Amino acid sequence: MKAIINCALLLTIFLSACNSEPKFSIAGCWNTKEITQGNVAAKQVAVGDNLCLNTDSSFSYVLQREMIYATGNWRLTKDSVLILNYDYLPGDFGVDSVAVKDSGLLVYYRGKRVVKRIGVSRNLTKDKDFAGIYEASKNISRTEREYTIEMLNENQLQFSEKGILFSYSKN
Repeated sequence: MKAIINCALLLTIFLSACNSEPKFSIAGCWNTKEITQGNVAAKQVAVGDNLCLNTDSSFSYVLQREMIYATGNWRLTKDSVLILNYDYLPGDFGVDSVAVKDSGLLVYYRGKRVVKRIGVSRNLTKDKDFAGIYEASKNISRTEREYTIEMLNENQLQFSEKGILFSYSKN
C-alpha cells in the first residue's frame, strides 16, 4: 500500500512538472523590433531603440525617429498585464543633457540630436534647473497605461494596447 501511494505521489509530481510552462523574466533591456497596427508600421523604429524594464521596477524607453522618450515605473499583474506608470517628465536616463527654457520648454538631447521636446507650465521652469523641475514634477499625477502580454520567452516580448502590437527582442 505504501509503495502504491509513493508511486502515485511520484506520478503526480512528474505530470505537474511536464505540464508547467517555463517562466521567463520580463525584466531586462529589450530591443525594439517593430510597432504595428495590423500589418502597418504604427511607429518608426531605429537601431538603438529599446525598452528597459529594470529590476527596481523603473523603466525607460526611446524611439529616436519619433522623438519619444519616457521613464517611470512598471509592474506585471497575475493576468499577464504590463502596467507602465509614466513620469510626468521623463528622467534624464539615456540622454546627455536637458535644456530648460523659461518659456516652459524642456528639450532632451542625446549627443546633438533632440530626443524629445516637452512643453510645461512656465511656473514649473522659471528660474529652475532640470533637477529642481524634475523634483517638483514628481507630485503631478502620472499617466498609467495597461498592455496585454501576447508573448514572452527568453528572447522575445510582445504586448498590445488598443490594437497596436509592440515587438521586442533580446540580443
